[in-house]
Amino acid sequence: MTGHSTDREIVARAARIIRGAGYLTMATAAPDSGPWAAQLQYAWFAHPLRLVAGSGVTAQHTRHVLSTGVAAATVSTLPGSAHGLDGLQMAGDCRALSGTELASVVEPFYQQMFADPAEAQAQALPLTQLDGGGPQRLLELRPLELWILDLDRWDTDEISARRAVDIEAVESALSTPSASDGGY
Repeated sequence: MTGHSTDREIVARAARIIRGAGYLTMATAAPDSGPWAAQLQYAWFAHPLRLVAGSGVTAQHTRHVLSTGVAAATVSTLPGSAHGLDGLQMAGDCRALSGTELASVVEPFYQQMFADPAEAQAQALPLTQLDGGGPQRLLELRPLELWILDLDRWDTDEISARRAVDIEAVESALSTPSASDGGY
């Protein structure tokens, strides 16, 4: 892998995947229990880029995150590409949100989960269930590394490979509102 791609097409593709996939597979590990992966619905936020997923306090991946502070994830889409599958891989810092940081993301988190504002409001858990002794958490993954499928390499050599993507370029692309996301 050579450098992080700031190629507009690659960056725009990465932003489309983040905006459109809706689910990620979070991979975690802890010395006391080994690796684990879980598919979770997520909301995305820019500046800094972060993906926020809800999960129960007792879930194995939540316990891993609380113990280690790191996670990896894949975000994949099936339709929309001549190749079928398209996706991103990432690794970075991961933690449970609390206090004012939690309060600032709850409303936009649920707005991304549910297209209907009334449904988003009806489904939103109160902060008391997402913090302190509550049974749920919002986990924030801040990618430190981001890769995208190298579709050109597949077309040329039929080799499955990844290209590193510049995270700041993706943040900027996500800051440009899309008709489908409301521009968080």
